[in-house]
Amino acid sequence: MAEEVLILSSGKITSHLTSSLLAVAFLTSFGSSMLYGYNLAVVNSPAGYIKDFYNRTVVSRNGTGLNEEALTLMYSLTVSVFAIGGLIGSLMVGTLVTRFGRKGTVVNSSVLVFLAGSLMGFSRICGSPEMVIFGRFITGIHSGISLSVVPMYLGEIAPKNLRGFLGLMPSIFICAGVFSAQVLGLHELLGKEEHWPLFLSLVVVPTFIQLMLLPWFPESPRYLLIEKHNVHATITALKWYRAKCNIQAEIEEMQEEQRSLSSVETVSVWQLLLDHTVRWQVLSVVVINIGMQLSGIDAIWFYTNNIFENAGIPAPEIQYTTVGTGAIEIVAGLIGCFTIERLGRRPLIIGGFGVMGMCCAGITLSLILQTHVPFMKYVSVGCVVGIIAGFCIGPAGVPFLITAELFKQSHRPAAYTVGGSLNWMSNFTIGFIFPFLQMSAGSYCYLVFCSICLSVAIYVYFVIPETKNKTFVEISQMFATKEAVEESQALTHPDQLKLKKMNGYGSLENGLCEYEWVSRVLSSPWAVLSICVSLSRSPQKRPTQTNDIIRLHLPLQEEKLSAGGEDAGLISSRGIFCRPNTCHHRLNSALCCPEEKDNQAATRSFSLTRGGAVWSECSCIPLFQDLWLEDGDADCAAGDGERCLTASSRIQTGTDGSGDANPASDETS
Repeated sequence: MAEEVLILSSGKITSHLTSSLLAVAFLTSFGSSMLYGYNLAVVNSPAGYIKDFYNRTVVSRNGTGLNEEALTLMYSLTVSVFAIGGLIGSLMVGTLVTRFGRKGTVVNSSVLVFLAGSLMGFSRICGSPEMVIFGRFITGIHSGISLSVVPMYLGEIAPKNLRGFLGLMPSIFICAGVFSAQVLGLHELLGKEEHWPLFLSLVVVPTFIQLMLLPWFPESPRYLLIEKHNVHATITALKWYRAKCNIQAEIEEMQEEQRSLSSVETVSVWQLLLDHTVRWQVLSVVVINIGMQLSGIDAIWFYTNNIFENAGIPAPEIQYTTVGTGAIEIVAGLIGCFTIERLGRRPLIIGGFGVMGMCCAGITLSLILQTHVPFMKYVSVGCVVGIIAGFCIGPAGVPFLITAELFKQSHRPAAYTVGGSLNWMSNFTIGFIFPFLQMSAGSYCYLVFCSICLSVAIYVYFVIPETKNKTFVEISQMFATKEAVEESQALTHPDQLKLKKMNGYGSLENGLCEYEWVSRVLSSPWAVLSICVSLSRSPQKRPTQTNDIIRLHLPLQEEKLSAGGEDAGLISSRGIFCRPNTCHHRLNSALCCPEEKDNQAATRSFSLTRGGAVWSECSCIPLFQDLWLEDGDADCAAGDGERCLTASSRIQTGTDGSGDANPASDETS
């Protein structure tokens, strides 16, 4: 029964938000992503109390306290060790999601939060600053894992028309985590000296709620089908997350991706970096993740209190003003979440980085002029608000969503490992060098962030396509087309034939050899056909897998393929496919309708089965003089009353157009 479900088609996927999808997005974002934002801000308000605890502990141990420099260094280690843990956690993502799955990784990593919360909560009772530092390190590992896995999980369970909305929910909860830490850190709540261990250990509460409820929800259907090949579990998961009427169409879409990756296992980071077929995707992930942290958002938080103080806000009220900026973060994040499916990814991330760049320039200008122009101090406050809002509306969450969308199942874990590790490295770098940059450049230091923000916006505008409402296969095909155009332009000789390794990405199998014919007019089709014949007759040149394909494509042609049947020779949107080890039969040349001119591009949709070819639509198509297919004759059936193939166009076993036997082929280099 399950197999029957897989082959049914229900047309275009138009899934709507269900309670199950919303519940999973809320649980994972609340129990994992929010902790990242909380841990970023939780050490700010109790900083003085933590330093006093460190100093008293050292006095009780050694009889003498720490000097100011050593105390600052120890506190800085407490803050920065979180980023070091995050880097280590991000490097573990690929291995964890492959072994435990997406949901399994989120659930299993919750143990780290309970361990960290216990260490930090009991640190004062035990008189151990090391417990605070080690607890921060462990929370960093958890955040490094969840910051990548949660967007990956939500991106895979979401239908394509809701992927942006659900993909930005983690960023909203990150902002909510920062806001929660700011509110709870007020002196009226947990901002007193006796409360700081409890303040640090509250991370266990969201994780406990997540751990109680999330295991009842299914794993990612894509992980179950494409990586685990578990059809029944996939159907069960989709019935949980979708309206039943949409299940068949989505399974077909996942099967299309599975067929394109049928010979590919999950790639490592090294394989990802060496795979030139995804070089633009990898470069895009690198740019947007580094740009996210080097945009200056952390530096803004570092300097916010000084800006507010210079604006004339009384010192006791600055903490409430800071809470107000946290509320602005949440509002901006909600705006991005509810507009991303209408506006798309590009406007949010380009606009966000653009606004941040202009506001960074505005801060520099206002800080320089505020001694001469009094109202400039208010301009600086407005620029701070603009940077925070611009960041949260797009750059705070879209990079994690884009990382999921730019890659297929086999490459996605490694892509998140690369993006996450660079994100954390950039986070640590900016936190380390900003004080020195500020001392050396003064107010002009924000011009560095301005240039970075504008550069990322320009890169996204020219390189990254819009991915709104597109499947993962469609997105990969957009980049494959870009790759093909560049490679075609790089070839200088009109009849140059290029051999390259495809590494199983896009729509081709693992170990695929692609032959690219870039001549505008095909002058010698027999030269190309001889390659196919030679590979089929030469054991030393035959690929090891039986389902490998040799692709001979003409970039200028516009044929489209509707493929069915695993052993088919194919005509794709970029040319002609043939099986290298099964090129045994001949398709004669009478493929164009009489009224069409030679070499005129047209479209023919067809399906191919083991028995041959069955044409479902008959319109004119330019082809080579001959095309080699496999396994016997093919019958032709007219579609929609149009003229179909003539009798002379049938596959004739073992003969050429004149009835002679197939010529033996020489080996082709």
